[in-house]
Amino acid sequence: MNVEVIDSLLSTLTPSQREAVESIDGPVAVIAGPGSGKTRVVTVRGAYIATKGIPLRSILALTFTNRAANEMKERVCDILDRCGFTFDRSEILFSTFHSFSLWLLRRFADRIGYRNDFSIVDENDQKAIINEILKGTGIDSKFSVKRLVEIFSAIRCNINDYYEIEYSNLPCDEELYEIFESYRSYLFKHSLMDFDDLLLNTLMLFRDHPSILNWVRNRFKYVMVDEYQDTNRVQYYIVKNIAEEHRNICVVGDEDQSIYSWRNADIRNIMDFEKDFPDAKVIFLKENFRSTPFIISVANAVISKNSMRRWKVIESVKTGGSKVKLYEAIDERDEARFVVSKIKELKRPYRDYAIFYRTNYQSRVFEEELIRERIPYVLVGAFRFYERKEVKDVISYVRFILNLDDLFSLKRIINVPNRGIGEATFRLIMERIEQGMDVMSALKSLLSSPLLTVTRKQGIKSFIELIEYMRERVNVFAPSEFIAELLERSGYKKMLEEDGTGEAYSRLENIKELLNVASEYDELEDGLRYMIDRITIATSVDNYRESDCVTLMTLHSAKGLEFPVVFIAGVEEGLIPHSLSEDSYEIEEERRLFYVGITRAKDELFISYCKRRSVYGKLKDSKPSRFIKDIPDKYLEFIKLEVPSKVNSKSTSKRDSDDSGTIRRGDIVEHPIFGLGSVIDIYGSGDSAKALIRFEKVGVKLIALSFANLRKL
Repeated sequence: MNVEVIDSLLSTLTPSQREAVESIDGPVAVIAGPGSGKTRVVTVRGAYIATKGIPLRSILALTFTNRAANEMKERVCDILDRCGFTFDRSEILFSTFHSFSLWLLRRFADRIGYRNDFSIVDENDQKAIINEILKGTGIDSKFSVKRLVEIFSAIRCNINDYYEIEYSNLPCDEELYEIFESYRSYLFKHSLMDFDDLLLNTLMLFRDHPSILNWVRNRFKYVMVDEYQDTNRVQYYIVKNIAEEHRNICVVGDEDQSIYSWRNADIRNIMDFEKDFPDAKVIFLKENFRSTPFIISVANAVISKNSMRRWKVIESVKTGGSKVKLYEAIDERDEARFVVSKIKELKRPYRDYAIFYRTNYQSRVFEEELIRERIPYVLVGAFRFYERKEVKDVISYVRFILNLDDLFSLKRIINVPNRGIGEATFRLIMERIEQGMDVMSALKSLLSSPLLTVTRKQGIKSFIELIEYMRERVNVFAPSEFIAELLERSGYKKMLEEDGTGEAYSRLENIKELLNVASEYDELEDGLRYMIDRITIATSVDNYRESDCVTLMTLHSAKGLEFPVVFIAGVEEGLIPHSLSEDSYEIEEERRLFYVGITRAKDELFISYCKRRSVYGKLKDSKPSRFIKDIPDKYLEFIKLEVPSKVNSKSTSKRDSDDSGTIRRGDIVEHPIFGLGSVIDIYGSGDSAKALIRFEKVGVKLIALSFANLRKL
């Protein structure tokens, strides 16, 4: 074996990284700050253990994604190959927690009453099983089926007592208890396991069959856990049991980056490691190789306000760099305009930029601004705003109401919410249309058809009444009023509210954002049709190459990534921290989320917030996030609006053109009567030019530029 390779690798590590690699005996906690080379430490450590004569099959490394596990395994194999080390790749077990549990249960599931060839059910299977249970028991649950899946997962992942796995966290609600017990019994009876069962049943094996636990302990003498701050209580007990005897355990993580409590991650696991192993060596990786000193100083200032953390100060190894930019926007449209203008101004490859926000609906204004400037972008972890199911559903309703020949839209929305109108009924409608009937006549003809049940006829009748009612009001209601009424009368809003899940809440937020979109067209003649046309254009843009695109994503999705230039938008009370975060524990997690976003930036960081933000189409005052107040002024460069100057009110504007004149889409202007506003769009040119402007006080107005006497800010 060529030991020079491993020695050469060790020589490139910092003292703290090298200590983490070479400390292979006994309990070790590596508290790895952002950008500190954590993955490198884990992989070099795995190879280093093998070069010390320890069999590869004795090493168990656990993480959270197959991608991360495979990447670490490949890196270890590469190091060992370069060392000339002879080994069997199949003996290296770098795995996710669930894959490890499956590996074990395939051997021993029969010991706890399952067949070893048990089947695994996914979330859709879970919902189908619970639906079957509800029908069989006749229970009319106050929770949606998806919400029940979330509740049952939380019950099982947050166990209180290892010795009472089955009984430590059962629901107190009688109805919930009955459904939960029926669900567990169903899975066991049919030898099925969901993802939470894989973990719980592994723990049950350890508890009820000490010989199996001893077999695992003897097999895996060295245990490493990556991203330890993201473990739940069941995963914590699994790891603790394996390592309790030989105590050769190394956990790697950072409590300051614990942001997944909503997935049942428990920050106590990493905070209490020294309580479980009092003789543990704690090694801090404080050197940050990613970000400039100003960015790291801002990150330290923000996270230092949290109490649930070990005290540490991250240090940048870089030099130079500029201060973090802080921008106060008038509203979200102005914020988007500012971000996109900076992207154009900095003239870097588009792949260098990332825009982060707290919730998915915030992406909409950035998407529209990027589209207007023909800048390619990719939306990570979510559909583009106008491609999200709930948005497409509502848009399809409007399309069909405006155009009864739009059968594509009809098929999408005729049974949303559920009206009992399935594929067979829709085929009957299509048959009548093909015979020459118009759509509404075809629908009405089915009300007397002997082929349909009373329930289906009632569903069709309610749909007809809805469409006829809304068609009569197309030219009566403003677009935002029309869509709000549609959401109520169709039952779509009620459907999401009754669902009660986190996903449904997110969809409701997107629906609210669609109302904001509609409000921008409230003052236009035939505004509803114009809005639909604009949305169609926005959703049919060229398919840009994703190899060079601006990246848009939520802060949660950004973890583990890095970008040269990062924009964190909407840093306001109610967004970050989120309005649903109430107690100190939740506020601290929101602060950690902001910290994670800050530390994704390599070269430049922009933070922005709005003075006002549209809610249900109305501008409401916003406050800067309390987290901004934690940042000392010396690390910030404040970007304010320039002093207003008089502009040529008779500018010759041309829509969507770079030489459109003085006032352009996205500009912030002041009107002598209406006050401040942001330009939504420009129509016409020369003396006939008009601007669609959203004013803070009076809403959207269409203004003739020749007579407006506007001042551009």
